[in-house]
Amino acid sequence: SGPAIIRQGDIFKNGNWFVVFASGPTGPIDTNYQQFLGKSDQSLKIFVLDLKTGVLQRKIDTSIQNAFGSSLYNATLDTDRGNQLSLGHYKDDVMYLGYTKCADSPCAASSTWTKGGVLRLVTKENADPGQWSVSTVIDDIGPVTAAITKLQDRKNGSLWLYFGTGRYFYKLSTNVFDDPGDASNTATLRKLFGIQEPCYLANNTFDQTCSTSVSEGSLVNQSTSPSASIGTSPGWYINLDAPASGYLQERVITDPLAVFSGVV
Repeated sequence: SGPAIIRQGDIFKNGNWFVVFASGPTGPIDTNYQQFLGKSDQSLKIFVLDLKTGVLQRKIDTSIQNAFGSSLYNATLDTDRGNQLSLGHYKDDVMYLGYTKCADSPCAASSTWTKGGVLRLVTKENADPGQWSVSTVIDDIGPVTAAITKLQDRKNGSLWLYFGTGRYFYKLSTNVFDDPGDASNTATLRKLFGIQEPCYLANNTFDQTCSTSVSEGSLVNQSTSPSASIGTSPGWYINLDAPASGYLQERVITDPLAVFSGVV
């Protein structure tokens, strides 16, 4: 899925560059069908390395058990990138990471890896990774295996995060697929999400001490009768299609893209 690159340090010099990885699924392999099952027997960890030397600077254990990270494509954001006079210009403020975790606690042999959410890694614009902090944006929304894309709305002082849920690692037989969904159970539906980052301030800066999260229950369902306004809600979601007529459910397994015109 690729790493993320984070820059810190003096804005007038080369600065400090870091490469960030997340731990991935550990297996196992189904020996009958030679398929990778996309599970994890360890907690989700984040690794920060010096980009120049490759030396490990910090290993962060998120304490999310039996979990693994998503794609980190385009995962970082410098909220001051539009203000060259800011002391925070050319310093990444935050990195976003989706994750997938075991649906049961404790995890069992029959468990599925169909829960997950989104984390933020806040740098505090500090060149010492030991000062960086991890917190939850949203949890228990289904597996997030693709990247999180972002749009800054500087006019209204908002930062929007866009992503979707879904996974597809294997097909074991004609009728055994990864995360097939259940038309009679809406809890298995995969979704598209648009969330306002609660740690982004109205003056278009990032609150470096914030760890506020949002819940799926606070979001507006825009699946069938979308409204032009979501009021005071922190965001929205759209249900993807359930399985029907011989087709599996829809899911998001490729990295989304947001452009400055507002199209996602």
